[in-house]
Amino acid sequence: MKRFIAMIIMLLPFSAMASLPELNELANKYSSVDDVTVVNLTGEMFSMVGVSSEIDLSAINDIVVIQTESAKYAKAISKRFNKIAKSSEFASLANIDNEGTKVRMYQKTTGELIEFIVFVSEGDKIAILDICGKFNEESIATILDAIGNI
Repeated sequence: MKRFIAMIIMLLPFSAMASLPELNELANKYSSVDDVTVVNLTGEMFSMVGVSSEIDLSAINDIVVIQTESAKYAKAISKRFNKIAKSSEFASLANIDNEGTKVRMYQKTTGELIEFIVFVSEGDKIAILDICGKFNEESIATILDAIGNI
């Protein structure tokens, strides 16, 4: 799970624009639950930061992170997430199973907007990272390189 937190930190500078409504509903549902951590970083915050050396941060609309180590909530969130992933227009980019850790990456493209979701589970721990924005091929490659170096 520590590797996942490191991945989130590494991905923040590479993200950008409007996450899936179903994931926002899931985040809202669990935002007041003590055993679930929900982080929603808005585009307004990133527009104050401006441009980094890697990507224009002002293009970010929001980033949503949902994380829990509670078996009860991990099961419910995983079940709902799997339903969302199967019913939406997401392409599966990667399925990684390594020593009890499962990582799923999905992408959806709508015009210039690309939404990128990473789902990580390890035993009773799960985390979902949803980033959306105007990525170019170089930005996607940078994100995938960052994930690969963790």
